[in-house]
Amino acid sequence: FNNDDGVLYDSEGYAILINGASNVIIRNCTFSNSGYGDAIRLINAKNIQINNVTIDNAIHGINIIDSAKTTITGSYISNNKVSGVSVAGTSKDTKVTYCNVTHNGVGFNLTSSNNVYILSNYIAYNYHGVYVNCNVTKIEIKGNFFNQNTMYEVLNDYRVRNLISSNKK
Repeated sequence: FNNDDGVLYDSEGYAILINGASNVIIRNCTFSNSGYGDAIRLINAKNIQINNVTIDNAIHGINIIDSAKTTITGSYISNNKVSGVSVAGTSKDTKVTYCNVTHNGVGFNLTSSNNVYILSNYIAYNYHGVYVNCNVTKIEIKGNFFNQNTMYEVLNDYRVRNLISSNKK
């Protein structure tokens, strides 16, 4: 890592990597200018809690791959080039609540995951608020406030089973 200029860099493309670990809590942290990678990357992780973090200017703010039981609460996720939160692979039981997800390429990018819950968040000024892309089984998008996302508040590519949505605009 290089921290001479106050920025955390790594040649692998992330500030924090949790690979194969269980029962991890990331709390009260700030990630700013994570360079050309993810602020937080989870791979094959289980029972991860991310609480009260601020993430600004990464590729993916939080990138969840093949992980189970991830909870993100009370966080500020903004200005990320590709997505604020990305959920992919065989990920399941992902819950995001009471977060501000703003000014990202895509607020939430969901691909090939199961049981995703996006509840009571502020989702604004992204290109797409929530992009549901490819084989997501059961997703609930409820109680969120969407504001001025450029293209769509929720874009569903129609390969989703069990989409439940009720939000404010």
